[in-house]
Amino acid sequence: MPLTLKAITLNCGNSGPGKKASRDIIQSITDNDTDLTLLHCQETDFNKAVKQLRKSLNNDENYEITVLHQMVTHTKLSTQFHHSTGIMTIAIHKKNINIEHHDQEVRRGKSRFSSAYNKGGIFSRLTIQKRNDEKPGKTYVLDLTNAHLDAFTDATRAQDWANLHNTRANTISANSFEELCETIPDMVITGFDANTRNHLIKKDGALSSKSSWSDNPQPAMHSLLMAPMGNHRFSYDSTYKTNTPSVLRKPDKNRPSYARGGMLDLVAYNDVDWVREQLYNEVPVTEEAEIIIPPVKNGSRDHAVIGSPDIPISKYTRDFDKVRDYIACSLFQAAPRLTSYILDDDFIELDENKDYLLHIYNAYLTPDGLMQRRLQLQSDSLQWLANSEKTTDPKTHALFRRKLFPGFQPWLESTAFLSPPQSIDELKLQLSHQTNLVRLAELRNKYLQSNVFASEKAYTLIIIENAQQALITSATNESAQELVLKQTEKLLNFNQIMNTYAKHLRSAGYEGDSLMNRLLLKDKKKIIASLGNILKQKASPDKTLRALDRNLNRTKDILERHRDDDWLNRLFRALKHAILQRPVKSHGAFFVEQAESTIKINAQLSLPNKNPL
Repeated sequence: MPLTLKAITLNCGNSGPGKKASRDIIQSITDNDTDLTLLHCQETDFNKAVKQLRKSLNNDENYEITVLHQMVTHTKLSTQFHHSTGIMTIAIHKKNINIEHHDQEVRRGKSRFSSAYNKGGIFSRLTIQKRNDEKPGKTYVLDLTNAHLDAFTDATRAQDWANLHNTRANTISANSFEELCETIPDMVITGFDANTRNHLIKKDGALSSKSSWSDNPQPAMHSLLMAPMGNHRFSYDSTYKTNTPSVLRKPDKNRPSYARGGMLDLVAYNDVDWVREQLYNEVPVTEEAEIIIPPVKNGSRDHAVIGSPDIPISKYTRDFDKVRDYIACSLFQAAPRLTSYILDDDFIELDENKDYLLHIYNAYLTPDGLMQRRLQLQSDSLQWLANSEKTTDPKTHALFRRKLFPGFQPWLESTAFLSPPQSIDELKLQLSHQTNLVRLAELRNKYLQSNVFASEKAYTLIIIENAQQALITSATNESAQELVLKQTEKLLNFNQIMNTYAKHLRSAGYEGDSLMNRLLLKDKKKIIASLGNILKQKASPDKTLRALDRNLNRTKDILERHRDDDWLNRLFRALKHAILQRPVKSHGAFFVEQAESTIKINAQLSLPNKNPL
């Protein structure tokens, strides 16, 4: 007989589930004869929750309650001075179920008095054994995530998810296919308060409410969708204040552009059959939960209890299928073509296919893999965009947003390859290309963080966009891709140097300046504007560097001239030259020197290859 389990999530408002909810939870377990039910509790009074559930269980002779882990959090003023509330994972199970567990707390910050301390969650690896007539039965390994994501900012919510994903990845070893088989779990289950409220959209004076979990999601949702910890999700239209009229349309005063209600609370589990539906058919991102217990009026709990149907778990007869299904459930959204390929009936258990799966896992799903790097990039990009909004006009901010997040596209696929790799060599080639795309995005974020001016940021995004197209064009030539990355960094450095000099020119000149000085200043500004126009063109990094080089060679004499060139300033420079024993250069001359050094063109493709493995 397979093991049956149920996943439930409940944010208790720093109290217990409530008497009625506790009774309903226990009844759903006993009515279905469920072997194991896993409760993912957030903002829970540890003592009240256990007491209410035990009272509802009423000394049932078949079931018992085991507290797996308690993670103290302080989310309200009333909870700051004790350690009895937080995130708690509870197992309600038949007495013939043995549970061993290893738990890790995941927090965004370590400071007790920071908000980062109070969000994150618990990752648990459970080893379950079901005894039959007092004889040891089969052993199942479950990976369990109980999470409470940040409530106020998209970037920190994405960071919470990245941290949890990284913790899970660290539990699996993949030095060999055999080791991968041993450490991959039989099932992945997540219950969480995602704080994903409905997005409010105002158009032509009318206000509409869109679920964050709907098709074509906002960038704030990309991490949760691209890197699922359980691909089969269950929730409800609004799990917050479920019975409150208009909760999906009422603006949240603390969260601009969001409603008070939405699909905040979800449970999810790995289901490879559902992956096939997600790949080939139109299916919802979330299904309606089987268990929906609304909050009661005037109760502490203001979130609905959300639960899955019973999930039957059978042991895999072949480790090959276990590894393949785990990878498919993890990558179906980020790499759908690759997922479809490994789920095909022709992808059978052969040594080369085992090696293929091992390569995929190591490249994509390890703590240093491309998925984790993409998750960190997403969080960093959201944070940069939020910071930029404070100093940027709405039109420019909208441009930045479009350039950073052009749409909901698979993170780990490229238009350079229209079919999945059919061999290890093809796989390595595509993985190398994916790695270079990630390196380019990391380069983008590095320079955006140090960019000062709006024009500088806009040029950075254009440079990256052109470089991405160049990487796609040269996807089968690893040396050419490496050169593209080198040339792109040259352009990004040039952009910083140019904008720093442009700032100097904007502040140069003074009332009463001579006509010659004013004309020279005007000419220098025109030259810098022409250099900026070169950066804005749709062209490969190589062509852009050559165009900049030609322009500088043609105009450097003008840029190097001193604007203050009367006899007194010439005398001052001559004296300074005599004392320092070196020429006294203008700001323009320093710019030319730095710019020429930066855009020096490499003539040969002699750079080393970067292998993602």
